[in-house]
Amino acid sequence: MLRPVGDRVTVQSADVVPYQIDAILYFYPGPEAEPIRLAAEEKLKAYITAQQRLGRDIRQSAIYAALHVEGVQRVELVAPVADIVLTQYQASYCTEYSIADGVPMSDNRLLPVGSSVLEVAAARAAADIERVPVPLRTLWNWRTCPVRLLPYLAWAFSVDRWDESWPESTKRSVIASAFYVHAHKGTIAALRRVVEPLGYLIEVKEWWELNEEPGTFRLVVGVLETGITDEMYLELERLIEGAKPASRHLTGLAISLSTTGRAYVGATCYDGDLLTVYPYAAEEIVVGGDFYPPRPFI
Repeated sequence: MLRPVGDRVTVQSADVVPYQIDAILYFYPGPEAEPIRLAAEEKLKAYITAQQRLGRDIRQSAIYAALHVEGVQRVELVAPVADIVLTQYQASYCTEYSIADGVPMSDNRLLPVGSSVLEVAAARAAADIERVPVPLRTLWNWRTCPVRLLPYLAWAFSVDRWDESWPESTKRSVIASAFYVHAHKGTIAALRRVVEPLGYLIEVKEWWELNEEPGTFRLVVGVLETGITDEMYLELERLIEGAKPASRHLTGLAISLSTTGRAYVGATCYDGDLLTVYPYAAEEIVVGGDFYPPRPFI
């Protein structure tokens, strides 16, 4: 297909904007400075390569992010001094970059000049506390919190009862139900959430079902095959007292034990017919019919 005579294509060359990057890295104290510097340099190279396109701005925040790898305590950016904003016809080109090592942050102490060797060593050792990871999202999640820290998480969630002898699954389930129990205290649902994580099932029978005094209720607690001790019975009373409506009064707490087992049941069906075959025997044959005697001729 031929182009119309009046169709023109305008080609505009891109403007190249040169810049350079000068940065100072401050590392945490330790022997890992060289690998950390190499990792930061690799990330910076990747950022420079990705920005060599039309209209890609050079942002100081992006350079900070590229250089701030694991082990870098602080980044001081000397150049560029500001963001480089480009148009759609401009492309950036990094002429050179340099990464220098700064004085370790643990040496920037506030101790006086005449501090003793022990004081300087203590300040340097205390600075290492900044390298201790604090995974708050993991610690505050009942699914991912380490087992040894579950008691502290239960205390933070205001769990009403805690027993170190519980299995791990029960501990996590109790913590998971804590918020719901506190938000719905005074309801039957809260009673169930308090008891069921311990491995028990409850059945609530209110006064209007039993034709008893208004404002009363009874509970039937199913303990399955685990049984229940006197201490656990008293603990159940305390938990139920804390979760029940304030206007309701417990008049009975019955314990029911359910057991399970296998029952093998079989059935059969028998059906048939009895057929007797006798030998052939000839019987008397009787033939009958009308008889008409002949008439004599006269």
